[in-house]
Amino acid sequence: MSTRYFILGERRRMVEVFDPEAWSQWMADNDTVLRLTEFESLGISVLTRFEGTATSDGSKSPFSTSIIEGREQSVAVPSGTYSEALRQHDRMVDRVLAAARTRSRS
Repeated sequence: MSTRYFILGERRRMVEVFDPEAWSQWMADNDTVLRLTEFESLGISVLTRFEGTATSDGSKSPFSTSIIEGREQSVAVPSGTYSEALRQHDRMVDRVLAAARTRSRS
C-alpha cells in the first residue's frame, strides 16, 4: 500500500505532489479546514477538512468530514473529492439538526 500526497490548487482541485517535504510544507502553510459548522447549544461540531493523502488501496481518502461531540470524534466519513466532501458535510449537518429536533420533541 503506497501513500499518495495531494495539495489543493486553483478552484480547490487536488494536485498530486511527489515530494513529501513539499506536501508537508504546503499543509503547514495552508488552512485545511474547508467547512466548520458549530452547534454551540448542543456541544457538537461538523468539520470537513482536507487531509491531503490517499492510499492506493482506498483505505485513506484526501478529505474527511467528522461529527465532533465535545472533545470526541464520534463519526468520520472519508470523501474522494472536494464536492463530495461538501455534500457529506451538508448531510451530516442535516443529521445533527434532525437529531436535535427529535430530542426537543421528547
